[in-house]
Amino acid sequence: MSEAIANILMFALLMLVMGTIFIIHLFSMKRLKLADARRQAEDGGSHAPAE
Repeated sequence: MSEAIANILMFALLMLVMGTIFIIHLFSMKRLKLADARRQAEDGGSHAPAE
């Protein structure tokens, strides 16, 4: 019985780690797209204040 509980805990831990990595990946992709859009706007001539 304790082996089944250990397996469930390991699976939950794995899913937590994978979910965290996925969320971090999504945030980094959004940041890259925002930086890309800002760069294109600057190339167009409108100078947005650099943060």
